Amino acid sequence: MSESFWASQDSKTVDETGAKIKQTKSKEDRTADYREWRWNCTNSGYVTDVDHVEWRVVNGVLKPVALFELTRVDRDIVPHQNYLNSIIDRFIKRDGQGKMIKQLGEKLEAPVFIIAFLKDLSTFFVYNLSHPKKTKNNGWWILPQNKYKDWLKSLGKKAAISEVKTENNS
Repeated sequence: MSESFWASQDSKTVDETGAKIKQTKSKEDRTADYREWRWNCTNSGYVTDVDHVEWRVVNGVLKPVALFELTRVDRDIVPHQNYLNSIIDRFIKRDGQGKMIKQLGEKLEAPVFIIAFLKDLSTFFVYNLSHPKKTKNNGWWILPQNKYKDWLKSLGKKAAISEVKTENNS
């Protein structure tokens, strides 16, 4: 990427593509206090946090290519299908979070994915909330870390939105 979208390359650490990388080693969530306060301070509307927006430079234009809602699997083994289904039910039926994030994805013209992951980050479970019928394994792609990294790199390309090919999805 020849063009940078950051105001000053001198003040930020960037990767080989010119994108800003994490600037501190701290694992502290510096937004937790505000989110807790905001969720409890008023009932004057809805508030939701989007966990990640993936951006890419497409034909020289910075463009959102995917929205992620993240959730950690509460066990150390690959969860059974009922566990994964309960995640979908929470997003779509119980909380309304799925409806809001899907609407935001439509406005940004970017697909929305639920990403569940094992705590050790060895396995990722990807659910395409925008197009659930285009996925397999009852809507979930089960990806080892290396395949998940490949999928992340492919975002913004048509294949990333429609299908992920892995041994357990073929």
